[in-house]
Amino acid sequence: MALIECWECRKSISDAALTCPHCGAPARNKRPVLAQQPQRKKKKSGCLPVIVVTVIVAFLIIALGKAIEANKRDIPAAPARSTPSSATIVSSPPLSDAMQIEVCKATVAVAFSVPIATISGSKSGRFPEVRYTRKDGKRWDYSCKIDSSAKKSVWRGQDGAEWGRWREGEYDSPVFYDIKAGRIHVREVHSDSTATEDSYLLPASAS
Repeated sequence: MALIECWECRKSISDAALTCPHCGAPARNKRPVLAQQPQRKKKKSGCLPVIVVTVIVAFLIIALGKAIEANKRDIPAAPARSTPSSATIVSSPPLSDAMQIEVCKATVAVAFSVPIATISGSKSGRFPEVRYTRKDGKRWDYSCKIDSSAKKSVWRGQDGAEWGRWREGEYDSPVFYDIKAGRIHVREVHSDSTATEDSYLLPASAS
């Protein structure tokens, strides 16, 4: 057994003593050693969460895109607006001279409430001319401008040697005609939306 120096009070103590009998300090080789706390290892988060989030977002974007595309396919496309071409527009053929005379006679008959049998007509120029004589012996002469496409007839009267104006102004009553099944139907439309109309049998010479 040997003597050693107390590390605290510097007095001699036995090396077998657990504590210093003088100051009570534990022997040097008996001092409690604080257990070293093990260092906590930092958890490495890594890039796995970022990859997972990226994959989920990418999946959602793809799924949304497919849903939008499927919705577009389900919506019926608006029908294309077709514009009439010259090949599809069918215009009425021009009327013969005899038919133009009958249209003009029917126009005057409706416009002036004159029996069509009392009206005669002819065509030597551009427009057909018709005429009738009243019971008092006065003769009335008219000419007609016929639009076969619009099926419209415009008349004018003759005053002496001069022709009057065409009755196609804003306040004039337009006259329309239609030819079906050997008859000519004439309709004069007035400014109050009423109409005067009649139908006449076409002579065989006009067919």
